[in-house]
Amino acid sequence: MAKAADFDLDVCDDLACAPDTNCPIVGLTIWNYGNASGGPAGDISAVYFNLVCGGTNSWQTMTYNGVWTDASLVTHPAWTWNGSIPWASDPATACASRPRLSVYADVGKCPTDGATVTLGIGYDEVLDPAYPGGLSDACDYHIPDYDDAPRLGVTKLIRYALKVADRDFAAPGDAVTYSIYYGRPGSALTGVVVTDSLPPDTHYVLGSAVPAPDIGWDPDPGPPSRLRWTLPGGPVGGGITSVVTFKLTPDWGNLDSFEPGSGDLGAVEGSRVANQAAIEFLGSGCTAPTQMSNVSDLTVRRYMMWMVADQDILFAPRVGYPDDEVIYSTFISNTGAKTWWNVDVWDTVPPQLDVWAPGYGFDDPCLGWTLTPG
Repeated sequence: MAKAADFDLDVCDDLACAPDTNCPIVGLTIWNYGNASGGPAGDISAVYFNLVCGGTNSWQTMTYNGVWTDASLVTHPAWTWNGSIPWASDPATACASRPRLSVYADVGKCPTDGATVTLGIGYDEVLDPAYPGGLSDACDYHIPDYDDAPRLGVTKLIRYALKVADRDFAAPGDAVTYSIYYGRPGSALTGVVVTDSLPPDTHYVLGSAVPAPDIGWDPDPGPPSRLRWTLPGGPVGGGITSVVTFKLTPDWGNLDSFEPGSGDLGAVEGSRVANQAAIEFLGSGCTAPTQMSNVSDLTVRRYMMWMVADQDILFAPRVGYPDDEVIYSTFISNTGAKTWWNVDVWDTVPPQLDVWAPGYGFDDPCLGWTLTPG
């Protein structure tokens, strides 16, 4: 189950205002504006809602009610609820301002990988039949009003497997943590097999995987080098999405024969490290028991480098006044665990500037060395 949308409601939205101040909520219709299919066997198998304000009312289960075609002839899966939430137990009574309608969705047993879900409510179905949907009470009050735009939730993407890195850039020697999240499709699983082929110019950080990979796959030498986990199956009952994690580092190239794990060549500056995992869902009963994750991408930055100046404007000198100066500071950062060999630093200076005042140059106050141009 995942939260699909939140809607803030006006104070009187869920009842007709005075004199009819005791109108139980009796109906709600929710539409899927994404491309996911609906129903017990669809991409979204169930939808729920509750009202939140100073407390939470009980979960309300919605019923799949086929599809609705909007004015643009686009069809949308529809869920409805008909019941009664008495005003006395409506948590909106505790609201100082706006109560909140929260909508949740259950992903189906064998959904369409890559389908999008956007749950929302349309215009008032009485005043504008082209855009039905919304919340209604026993006094025949409906929201949203006819002059409102459809209220939509956040678009969510359905994935069997999702792979993410904990950073977008990495220098050689930096440890990058990868997380592979996976669902549990079908009605029961006999097992789950996760396989990851490590990208070129990288090395697995030994012992970093959680849980530990299969024996002989920590890693398998390949080529390509691979990790594999064989994980237990069991009944599918929802809950927290399962995950495996591991770390790898871009090669720094001190030769494997000299420094094992460094690689023979360093990862190329600006190169992209693309990585994808495959997951086999054993016994799921789905038509595609093996699914590929998205491609997780990061960029190698051998040296993180940036420059700042201590002022934005320089004034031309006048007779009797000293030259105006600007101090540029250049920061160059590599991973702190590795040694720098044969590093050259240079800069191109605009011709309008007299770059080297007496006694100026590059200096490192931490290590005590100074580089003065010749």
